[in-house]
Amino acid sequence: MWAMYGELPNQILKQKETGFMKVTGEHFFDFVRRSPESGKNFGLSMAACSMYDIEAVTSWEGWSSYKGRTVVDVGGCMGVTMAGVKAVNPDIRCVNFDLPNVIEKNKPLKGVEMMAGDMFNAKTIPNADLYFLKHIL
Repeated sequence: MWAMYGELPNQILKQKETGFMKVTGEHFFDFVRRSPESGKNFGLSMAACSMYDIEAVTSWEGWSSYKGRTVVDVGGCMGVTMAGVKAVNPDIRCVNFDLPNVIEKNKPLKGVEMMAGDMFNAKTIPNADLYFLKHIL
């Protein structure tokens, strides 16, 4: 794992392949898609990060201007963030967007639409008034 961090200067300065790619020979998301245990652990860690951020996200004063509009959480994993937003802003359409293998494992969350696609393929990203991204690798 530490070998990947050693590649960080090259990745930033030269915009080369990621440290993960250089060390393992594959993209990180391909790895977690191929490895169910790693994928599950990655998903749980992303959900845990969201739980720490949820108060700051849901208390944002700007949400009121999105009443009746659509917000898409790109790479939203399990949908924790959009569920929090929906709970305090019931008039916002909340969409959780992630890879198909992530979305198919999600449990339904009240008021949150789960949509599958790939953030690197613009044709699959749903239309929105606000795109929300956080903790994107």
